[in-house]
Amino acid sequence: LKIYKKRAGSSGSETKEITELQDYVKATILPAIAEVKGATYQRVKIHETPKEVLVDTSETRTELAERGVTTEDISDTVRASVYGYQPETVAENGNDVDITVVLGSKQKKESFPEFVMSSIRPMKVRSPITGGLYPISDMAQVSDKPVEGSVVLERTNRKTTATLEAFNQPYALSGRTIGDISYDVQTALHNLPGFDEEYTYDLKNLAKDTEESFMDAAKAFLISIILIYMIMCSQFERLGDPMAIMITVPLAAIGSVSALHMAGEITSLGALVGAVILCGVVVNNGIILVEYINILRARGISRDQAIVEGSVRKIRSILITSLTSIIGMLPLVLGVGEGSELYRGVAAVIVGGLMVSTPLTLVVLPLLYSLIDEMMDLVDALMFRLSVTMGMK
Repeated sequence: LKIYKKRAGSSGSETKEITELQDYVKATILPAIAEVKGATYQRVKIHETPKEVLVDTSETRTELAERGVTTEDISDTVRASVYGYQPETVAENGNDVDITVVLGSKQKKESFPEFVMSSIRPMKVRSPITGGLYPISDMAQVSDKPVEGSVVLERTNRKTTATLEAFNQPYALSGRTIGDISYDVQTALHNLPGFDEEYTYDLKNLAKDTEESFMDAAKAFLISIILIYMIMCSQFERLGDPMAIMITVPLAAIGSVSALHMAGEITSLGALVGAVILCGVVVNNGIILVEYINILRARGISRDQAIVEGSVRKIRSILITSLTSIIGMLPLVLGVGEGSELYRGVAAVIVGGLMVSTPLTLVVLPLLYSLIDEMMDLVDALMFRLSVTMGMK
């Protein structure tokens, strides 16, 4: 959660501006966010001006060259004294343990700045050329007291920004989704006196990323339906038959939603990916049935008799096709094997959709095919009569 003022401050000091903003967030916004159920471990990301000890070699280049020492040698020695370095790693009980060597570790019982300033001057650096040891005080100027380092200023649209971080409790513990928590956080911000007039915010969390992913998956779902319909129109060379076949998609949605609920899954991104896959799988049964009905009608069999005969003859192939897909996905739905929970939502959508759409396709699709065929015959008759009337004129 990034908080920043709508108008830039007039204090002139960027450090003072960020300090005032962080104080406001800690005193006002942080207690309000702490009241939101499901949001835990709230903290303000502080960017304070660090204290540094300055070791300057800009005026001692001659002394460094005479001793064969470089600024990198001094930097490595000071870093090893303050932070240490890791020359080796050993294995212990199957785990890798880093060996850290720190110079003068016993003196670090003092406070950090005092230790650094008191220990750097007499510290000696070995020259890689002469092999001699030389005190840092002879080759560099060490500051007498800590100096202010460079401050980290976070900005959003060129405005000084304070960042507030919080973690969401798992859904199993809090019973709340990230979307619910995000809504309550935004409500708490708008309820603060004077917040909307002086401040604004940018909420970046998993809920926002998930929402964008859902929108992308929904677009992919719509595009897949359009492409499937266009391909079937080119195959059947008419609009009515593909329209009847597309009824299998909403029929599959009934089983998909029920399967997600029974499997204890939520409508996740994986479930939407499963829905996109299901669109291409579930229409196969309808294509098999309608294609065979059209073949029978081309042989001179009446429409109703072709529907009955085609449904009876193709029921075995339709059931076997669906059953193989269902059995193949069943281990993922049951959670068999490591990592199966990652794909459980995808498998549940596909299995549930096929289990429900397959029997309903054998009942609903023939009825819808007959209805649409009658409507298309009626439209053809009307168009023929209209063309005859226009020709007579």
